[in-house]
Amino acid sequence: MYIILVMNIFQKVSLKDYSTMRLGGIAQFLVKINNKADLVEAVKWAKSEKLNMLMIGRGSNIIWRDEGYDGLILVNNIQGFETFSEDQENLYVTVGAGEDWDFVVKRTVDLGYSGIECLSLIPGSAGSTPIQNVGAYGSEIADSLINLEAYDTKTNQFVIIKKADCDFTYRSSKFKDKDKNRYFITAITLQLTQKRAEPPFYSSVQKYFDDNNLDKITPKTIREAVIDRKSTR
Repeated sequence: MYIILVMNIFQKVSLKDYSTMRLGGIAQFLVKINNKADLVEAVKWAKSEKLNMLMIGRGSNIIWRDEGYDGLILVNNIQGFETFSEDQENLYVTVGAGEDWDFVVKRTVDLGYSGIECLSLIPGSAGSTPIQNVGAYGSEIADSLINLEAYDTKTNQFVIIKKADCDFTYRSSKFKDKDKNRYFITAITLQLTQKRAEPPFYSSVQKYFDDNNLDKITPKTIREAVIDRKSTR
């Protein structure tokens, strides 16, 4: 069932449908955010009702409590994939926070650019990657992130936060720590390059190259190596 206020806000929703673990109780309210206007509207409504708020992506690795969530869950479905060149070698990519992360990696690899191919097969949405500074095989999102766009629920405005102000550490950031739940990320901007990655590579990735007699290393072969290593664990 749902109630109609200023937008469709669903009531009494099972959180099992919003977790890859398929566990959890009931959310008091839930809304799907498809654009920035939806987000502004939803936050405004939640504040008027004095509700707690939590934004999620695809529910990867979320283990909801049996008692559910007493507040408003915002499901980030904001899409978008825009590219613009800095020069013949470097490319900026701005990605909607609701995009599937591995699909983003695949698109950049298909374009022939390097920077995030080692982060292949990491589950979740693009907007969640800066929160815990996701990383794998010697690479992390902080290596490529230039800035991100977010809605500041404290000041009620959209802001651009530069990488230097994200307080990245190993598998963490200010969005996971001191500013948890303050900023709702709507887009991230990455800087990629056509320069080919150079050895030394992560040991298991190098083993894939050696086992397959690969000496021409491209973003595509690195992605294939990462996918192979993860699928054979």
